[in-house]
Amino acid sequence: PSDAVAIVNVARVFNEALPKLLADNPAKAAELAGELARFKTQTGLDPHSFDQIALGFSYKYPRESVTKISTVALARGTFNAGAMVAAGRLAANGKYAEQKYQGKTIYLFSIERQLRLFGLWDMKVRDLAVVALDGNTLALGDLESVRGTIDATRMGRHPNAELLALASRDANAIVGFGGNVSPKLLENLSLSNDTIARELTAVRQLYGTLG
Repeated sequence: PSDAVAIVNVARVFNEALPKLLADNPAKAAELAGELARFKTQTGLDPHSFDQIALGFSYKYPRESVTKISTVALARGTFNAGAMVAAGRLAANGKYAEQKYQGKTIYLFSIERQLRLFGLWDMKVRDLAVVALDGNTLALGDLESVRGTIDATRMGRHPNAELLALASRDANAIVGFGGNVSPKLLENLSLSNDTIARELTAVRQLYGTLG
């Protein structure tokens, strides 16, 4: 269950979007290549081997005026569990563990720096949990989120059907997203314009696409 979801066509991101966006910025292209290589070294996962990524975002409010976002990623494509385990043990320098949960093996990688998931999205997790949900789908995120994903899979239901429908409105999009806008989320936004703040109180959902 998520407050917002995004669906990413990974192949088109790498083959179409990024080459165009970074064509005139070789320094940024080199930085991205480094992040991709670092992610592969740390986890044994090659971002180019995935076809689609779905992201689930959950909002948490630890204190007044503070909103934290917990992210879990579902990646569909090809991967080698053995390579993932071997790379994790090597890169984690002993800070690597395996955990059994609901019949699944969760791999825990200790990350000493802020992780850029698949080289693209910043993810503030100290320990990255990874589990194979089936032969071609991985779940990645913090341990609590990954366990919740396993639980949802075992229930055989799709709690985010409405949000996924919003995120999938454009079949040709490279990225589609949909999210709920709760009163608590709006309360925590610092808006200096009172008119915009009043208008936003009527908003309950948002969605969009990137071409």
